Amino acid sequence: MKTLTPWLLALLAAANLPLLTGTPATALVFDAKAIACGEVWRILTHPFVHVSLYHAVLDAGAFLLLWALRPEPHRLAADAAVMATLMAGSLAGAIAAGLPPGGFCGLSGVAHGLMAWQGVRWIRDRDPVSRRIGCAIVLVVLGKSIIETITGTVILSGMHAGVVGTPIAACHLGGALAGALLGATKRLRSTRVCG
Repeated sequence: MKTLTPWLLALLAAANLPLLTGTPATALVFDAKAIACGEVWRILTHPFVHVSLYHAVLDAGAFLLLWALRPEPHRLAADAAVMATLMAGSLAGAIAAGLPPGGFCGLSGVAHGLMAWQGVRWIRDRDPVSRRIGCAIVLVVLGKSIIETITGTVILSGMHAGVVGTPIAACHLGGALAGALLGATKRLRSTRVCG
């Protein structure tokens, strides 16, 4: 298999199958105490778990759209590195903010990271329009994430049409910072970045 995409889709389906009966897969969420007791799979499965079908459609929809629109070809090793980095950034942000008693799950931090990563990749494009769009994307996703982390409130959270659990705003910033740093890991093609 040359891409991680089928694995991601399978994990999403398996982790959210219990939602068809109205119950989230709590045995897969990030729970530090359970991990300390040997349930280490939670480190890899927690982003794919959601608290409701609405939450799954919202998070997975955004993530899968961004994943499909990646500016680089999908390769298994590169895909795994991107996912591992974004998952780690999102989780680090959530841990820094303090995990809720029920654990941590969802792809929103990873999706924010994917957006920031893609924005930085666009900044590296030779086309000035792409660079400007990339700058706007990075500024918006980082700005939004910083505001959310400072206020502790996810922007537009009052507009949700369903249950999304207790959002941890800092996971968006953790994911976005990880994505921006990942995008900047290769030497920039142009000395002119934004502007």
